Amino acid sequence: MSDLCRKQGGYTILELTMSILLTGILLVGSISVMESSLDENRFESTLKRMEEIRNALIGDPNILKDGVRASFGIVGDIGALPASSSEYGLAVLKTKPSSYQDWKMRPQLAIASGWNGSYLSSSETALNYFKDAWNNPYSYTVTVDGGATLISYGADGIEGGDGFKQDIRISIPANLVKTTVSGSILNVGRTFEGVATVTIIYPDGKGFLTSTIRNIAPCDLGFFSFSNVIPFGVRALQISVVDPHFPKKTMNVVFSIDKANYVIPSNLLDINMPPSTDLSSYGCVQP
Repeated sequence: MSDLCRKQGGYTILELTMSILLTGILLVGSISVMESSLDENRFESTLKRMEEIRNALIGDPNILKDGVRASFGIVGDIGALPASSSEYGLAVLKTKPSSYQDWKMRPQLAIASGWNGSYLSSSETALNYFKDAWNNPYSYTVTVDGGATLISYGADGIEGGDGFKQDIRISIPANLVKTTVSGSILNVGRTFEGVATVTIIYPDGKGFLTSTIRNIAPCDLGFFSFSNVIPFGVRALQISVVDPHFPKKTMNVVFSIDKANYVIPSNLLDINMPPSTDLSSYGCVQP
């Protein structure tokens, strides 16, 4: 009898060899399936974490209070996305830099600004949110126009790839960070024809308040616009009537910028103050 057919404890050597080969094939297949399942879970977990980071940065538009958006993230509080330098970056969502303004209420304006974190929930903070589920660091970059890009390089940690090795990318467009704000002053429900200054007040990118002024001439018919400079969030506006035809008046308005190219509701901009003299000398036609 040949060696291959010789029984060894009830089995031939050929049978043992085949058994070992089949076990190895099944084991490799099981490991491959397990790894694929793990990568799928890591992919989904990473995407979820990145969405949470995005909401911490610019807020969740689905969170409302009395029908008005109430979540604007760190942008709403400090006025800009954190810089992508090592001094700031995503760490700002958890720890306040010394250069940032502390959260502060301004009763005279009825708005607040400053760092008001942590911007991540306790469960998120328990995770290492600087890294994806494969334990690789995120790439966070602020773009020239003021938007940002957040990237995980997937299972292999290398740019490019497909399947679970593909990059997971979340882009934050600049027009969801800062936008144009406009409006038209009214007077007793009609177009305002007069001289005024309009001042919009907002955080400067580190939580300190700053302002931009527009001068309104009679033939502007009350219209004003601030182009692509005002960050999303709760903001204040001051209208000061400085026209000799009107009594002097300053009016404060508070509103929430919740979409691109925001137009302040006209009912908030009615100075409700008839002129004390005739305005026909201005030569502007009132609709």
